[in-house]
Amino acid sequence: MHRAALQLSIIQAFGAAGRSVQAALKFAAVNLSKLMDSTGGALWVDDEVMSFGHTPHAEVMVALVKQARAALASVSERPWHNTHLGVPGAGTPVLGGALAIALDSQASKGPIWLRPELRQVVLWGGTRTSR
Repeated sequence: MHRAALQLSIIQAFGAAGRSVQAALKFAAVNLSKLMDSTGGALWVDDEVMSFGHTPHAEVMVALVKQARAALASVSERPWHNTHLGVPGAGTPVLGGALAIALDSQASKGPIWLRPELRQVVLWGGTRTSR
């Protein structure tokens, strides 16, 4: 699906009359994830964190959003990102990175997208102990 079609689908999900934010998130979860090539994420409004897609446990998400909000409150015009989140046992998937943006200058609301840690096997040529 092209980016414009993804964006239109997300707008339609949130623009449906009588649909709650939680219902819109559920309806648009796949497209929200595809938009940023993520596995999931959340929208936050003040202290409410509404997850979509594959995310860690709720308490991990709340802590992650709190970290993003603190950084974004000081520089809200720039996105917050972190690529050092891999903590085994923190939920599924093990976090490799996050990207968040504030929708206001106080960072009281915004979206955050998550990516899992990617493990890669490197095949070596020769002997590793040789220099």
